[in-house]
Amino acid sequence: TDFPEESGWSAVVQQQDGDSVCVSLCSPPTACVGRYSLTLETSTGYQGSSYHIGDFVLLFNAWHPEDTVFLRDEDERREYVLSQQGLIYQGARDYITSTPWNFGQFEDEILSICLKLLDTNPKFLRDQNRDCSRRNDPVYIGRVVSAMVNCNDEDQGVLAGRWDNRYEDGMSPMSWIGSVDILKR
Repeated sequence: TDFPEESGWSAVVQQQDGDSVCVSLCSPPTACVGRYSLTLETSTGYQGSSYHIGDFVLLFNAWHPEDTVFLRDEDERREYVLSQQGLIYQGARDYITSTPWNFGQFEDEILSICLKLLDTNPKFLRDQNRDCSRRNDPVYIGRVVSAMVNCNDEDQGVLAGRWDNRYEDGMSPMSWIGSVDILKR
């Protein structure tokens, strides 16, 4: 199409040069988070062809004013979306400490690991269509990820919670300095 639709998916030809075409793809702010397959379909007369171009991952968009996770302030986007290092806070109400943390959201394999977490959660295994159709809701995604980080409930999660301070078969939570090593285990 020549005019992107604000409410749905659209593709706009940006440039055409000989056998090459540059196309911009636009997704709606309500699109579901996940991996998508991109296929080009062409036709000349009665004959058509289909070409798999590749896959891409669609995430929430803190830059789009209509996206639920929109952040108006550029400094907030830098801190909450783009910054790979920061602080996490832990403790009790009267004693809170900060710990430097490597979030590592752009590290190799992390995006694939996070998508795999979504695709192995019990709600997905019970009803894939329902689970995937709810992945446009950041609250839903947050709840699924939060549940999957805790593996005490036999859902193939990431970490086992321990409150007895005995970590012979694992690692003390005070030893961790980032999310990457945790997610890659």
